[in-house]
Amino acid sequence: MESPLFDVLVVGGSFSGLSAALTLARSGRRLLIVDDDAPCNKTSEKAYNLLTNDGLSPHEIKAKAIADVRKYPSAHFSPGTVAEIAVGSPFLVKTTGGQAYRSQTVLLCTGMADIIPDIPGFAACWGKSIIHCPYCHAYEQQASHVAMFGNSDDDVALAGLLKTWNKGVTLLTNGRPVSTDQQQLLDKQQLSVITAPVSGLRHHDGQLLAVLFDGHEPFNIRDLFVNPLAKQHSPLAEQSGCELIENGLIRVDDFHRTTVPGIYAAGDCCTAFRTISTAIASGTQAGIFIHQDLHKNYLKALMEDG
Repeated sequence: MESPLFDVLVVGGSFSGLSAALTLARSGRRLLIVDDDAPCNKTSEKAYNLLTNDGLSPHEIKAKAIADVRKYPSAHFSPGTVAEIAVGSPFLVKTTGGQAYRSQTVLLCTGMADIIPDIPGFAACWGKSIIHCPYCHAYEQQASHVAMFGNSDDDVALAGLLKTWNKGVTLLTNGRPVSTDQQQLLDKQQLSVITAPVSGLRHHDGQLLAVLFDGHEPFNIRDLFVNPLAKQHSPLAEQSGCELIENGLIRVDDFHRTTVPGIYAAGDCCTAFRTISTAIASGTQAGIFIHQDLHKNYLKALMEDG
């Protein structure tokens, strides 16, 4: 039997997807959220810098958001992973579990996957004591000396920025020397640097205790910041023909439309500003524009029918 036709199928049920779903459900749109429950902040114990939810865990905030969306009868949920989007009118969306859904439009809220250095202990500490966003977590470490992992000019700049929060900052370049200009910038800000290669991290259940080096004594530290590279969490955008921009994000216009008509994107997968609040805002915008585009398409079909 053919599946029901949805107005919007949302791929990804984290903050941007749920925010879009809330907007669309309140607009009376029939929608389905397919979610694999693998958000990038799944290991984070708390989320900060978020009005009315400051200090709650991402899991708690997501549960509250799901409850909000479930109040609306036109919103439906399906756990699973989308494997394929067949572009057409309508779109046919298939999951790895064998389900197939039809929808007039598709909204990609698939997020980004951080590329974690292949260093023993790094993955275990990720999201717990290894942090990528100072605006989300640096305040809690303001009385501590912290470390910044990296060796690019951006990493040196972020190390200096961390000094506005933290008692002291040490840059760990993982075996790469700093340039003369970088060293001058570090010296001016009274930032220390260790250039020895990192061999591993000593930790207890993800709480960093010390950074281990080749040819250098261990550095006792509890909080490590890193500005990681990231890639698309899902291959669906590329598989569907959506264009990516230089930094690997999905290209969208001001109305969250991708380069494939009928496919939209919101949240981390199409913006470098990766916070819960910006994801929520992005999803709200996408939901509004999709609702308006669906109405325009309806009017166009109405006029063509005479």
